[in-house]
Amino acid sequence: MAALAWLAHQIQSIVDPNSPMSSVAMIMSGCVLNVIVLEMILNLDSKMGPLLTLIQFIFISLESLRHNIDWETKSLKKRAIPLWFYSILVFLFFFQSVVNNLVFKYHISIILHTIFRSSSLLMNLLIGILLFGKSQPKEKIISVLMITVGIFIAVVASNKSESIVFGQEIVGTAWVMGLILLTASQFSTGLLGNLQSYGYSKYGTSDENENIFYSHLLSIPCFIFFKDDLVENFGSMQSNPIMYWYMFLSVLTQIVCIKGVYRLTAQTNSLTTTLTITIRKFVSLLFSIFYFGNTFTWLHAVGTFMVFYGTHLFVQNPKSTITSAESARSQSLSSPTTELPSSTKLPPSNDLKSKPVQN
Repeated sequence: MAALAWLAHQIQSIVDPNSPMSSVAMIMSGCVLNVIVLEMILNLDSKMGPLLTLIQFIFISLESLRHNIDWETKSLKKRAIPLWFYSILVFLFFFQSVVNNLVFKYHISIILHTIFRSSSLLMNLLIGILLFGKSQPKEKIISVLMITVGIFIAVVASNKSESIVFGQEIVGTAWVMGLILLTASQFSTGLLGNLQSYGYSKYGTSDENENIFYSHLLSIPCFIFFKDDLVENFGSMQSNPIMYWYMFLSVLTQIVCIKGVYRLTAQTNSLTTTLTITIRKFVSLLFSIFYFGNTFTWLHAVGTFMVFYGTHLFVQNPKSTITSAESARSQSLSSPTTELPSSTKLPPSNDLKSKPVQN
């Protein structure tokens, strides 16, 4: 009877939209399914990154529009941050968002991508110290060094063991180019996070709805530089009609995933959120390994452990200029569809607003 009562309580917690268990369920279902759908798309065509990113940007711009309209005057709300500053943010945001999804055409696997993108903490910390004069306790530096070593081990493991990614034979030069682009993307992510924090402080605003709306909307015209890729992507969708279904599922699972992250951030502390997201990443890796048959060696396991454990140590100590809340949000929203990149950020509903972090 006690077991049945416990089970009934857990089911009730999951069904209750105001329960943290409900938010965890949204993350574990929406985010994991989102990665599965992404890998299905990439297995059909690993060059779908530009179109996938464009669809995300259009959808998020439309979704966030309602938060930026003054319904009394039927016009856009007055911006707190000037357009010239947004132009800098948009450049960095567009670059890292597109590149995050573009690297798959250079034979970067989902496993390596997931592990490598966990270096957002590393880049955020380094740029904060070198360019913004921030200081960090030694515990933070040690945890970030652990993440760095873990990523290096994962890169070495992938170089030694992976020969085919998304049904294509790996070309060494293309793979190296993918790593370079991924590193540049992470640098842009770290710089973007610090500049956003600076902007919030300088202009006295913490309205992430404004940031999300203008960052995505103003980035859309930049896709003109990828017009040839977009034409090719549309052609690929026409030759593979199931792609339309996959794109729909990608957007749908994105909504569930991101809303779950925002809710959990509002309902619990950042450590709980970060640990939930870390477990989600681990489950996603398991699907990539066992369902899609991707290579995962003992070196990958060591690298993954060091990255995830380093992230855990980072957010445990709150005494830092990069707060544990920032770490949790950057981990949850930094990413292509795989990591819930910046490109997938949605504004929280009014009752779920939390402090802006980065992205």
